[in-house]
Amino acid sequence: AVLVRHVLYVANVGDSRAVLAHVSNPNAAQGVDREQLTVLPLTVDQVPGLKEERERIEECGGQVRRDESTLTGEQGPFRVWRMDMQGPGLAMSRSLGDTIAHDIGVSHLPFVREYRVSESDRMLLLATDGVWDMLENGEAVDIAARASGDCKCDPAHAAEQLCDTARRAWEFKEARIDDITALLVFLPPPAPSAPPREP
Repeated sequence: AVLVRHVLYVANVGDSRAVLAHVSNPNAAQGVDREQLTVLPLTVDQVPGLKEERERIEECGGQVRRDESTLTGEQGPFRVWRMDMQGPGLAMSRSLGDTIAHDIGVSHLPFVREYRVSESDRMLLLATDGVWDMLENGEAVDIAARASGDCKCDPAHAAEQLCDTARRAWEFKEARIDDITALLVFLPPPAPSAPPREP
C-alpha cells in the first residue's frame, strides 16, 4: 500500500488482506460516544475457489481440489495442483515466485485498488492470512482500535495485540499456527492541497 497525497493505492497478490476503517458516527468527536468504525475491505483474497481464478487455472492445465482429512472428513481449503498431483498444492491463485504454479495458471499479476482518503478514515490494517483465518474484518479492526485507544496510541502495540489474539485463537482451535503478521497505519486527515503558485 502506498499513500500519495490523498490517494491510497493497494496492490495485492495472494491471501493477505488490507482493510480500512472509517468513522460512521462523526458526532463522537464531540464526546457523544466512542467512535464507531465501519470496515471497508480494500483487497479480495485471491484463492482458487473463486470462479474466475479457477477457470484461468483450469484453462492453463492446472486443477483445483480440496484436501479432506482421512480422520474427520473435514475439508481444507481449495488448492492448485498439477494434473499429476505432484504439487504445488498452493492455497492461493496469485503469488510471486511460485514458478511451477505459474506454469499452471497461478498469476503474478496483482489486484490493484485506488481509494481516496477522507477525514473520516482512521486506520489501514494489513495482515497475513494467519490473522484473517481466525478473525473477521470487523473483529480485527475492533481489537486494533481498542488496543490503540481509538487510534491515539502506538499502532505497533495495537498490531502486536492483534497478532497475539490471532495466535491464541490458533492455539485453541488447531494443532498448528499459520503465519501471523500485521501492520497498522493510522490515517491522519488529509492535508489541504497547496494553493497554486503565482507566476
